[in-house]
Amino acid sequence: MTEYVLSIDPGLSTGVALLSYEEDSPAELVKAWQFTGGVSGLTAWRKTHWRGAYRDSEWGYEFGPRFSPDPGRFWDLHVETLYEEQYNPDTDEYDEVETEKKNLTVICEKFTARNNRGFSYTTASLEPLRGEGALIDRGIMPDYTVAEKRWRDPSLQYFAGGTGKAERKKKQHSFLKANGFYRTGKDFGTADADDFRSACAHGIAYIARELHHRPTWDLISSWEN
Repeated sequence: MTEYVLSIDPGLSTGVALLSYEEDSPAELVKAWQFTGGVSGLTAWRKTHWRGAYRDSEWGYEFGPRFSPDPGRFWDLHVETLYEEQYNPDTDEYDEVETEKKNLTVICEKFTARNNRGFSYTTASLEPLRGEGALIDRGIMPDYTVAEKRWRDPSLQYFAGGTGKAERKKKQHSFLKANGFYRTGKDFGTADADDFRSACAHGIAYIARELHHRPTWDLISSWEN
């Protein structure tokens, strides 16, 4: 079964990466987004691609939250496994039967408060917090706890080696270019693609490290830069 990770890096400019992986093959990039507008831009993107949980009153079926990469909703990804009760004539009882299997995990970069010289908290620099709140409000992300691995510290995106942020970022970009994950601002009509690349790297790292996906881990380990 193909499974997916949707990785979000919110802010005044937001980057989103949808990655897929299978049991015997490493992560691949399915869809890429980067857009401006802060929370307004994120809300517009969410309205296009996200459908909350709902119940069909006519048929009595419950539908869980789902994500569709395509605006036309040609295919949906499910963020939770759903069950319904079905009558079993052999036992004269109702059994819980799986109707939809979870195949999507959503992760998000967590805004990290800084206590260093030269950094000041401005309205622009705090926009990621508003984006996080918008995702939590819609149930796309859970409330933050230290133990919740779906919230990603910014440093976790750097998995390709290097010492110091500049070198780690350079190696990260080299890995993305060498393995088909790299995008530029021209792909999105934006000034750059830094937020997408951050989201994409977070997704790759999550699949390898938190989901312990061996083919993706091997892709990272065997890469020579």
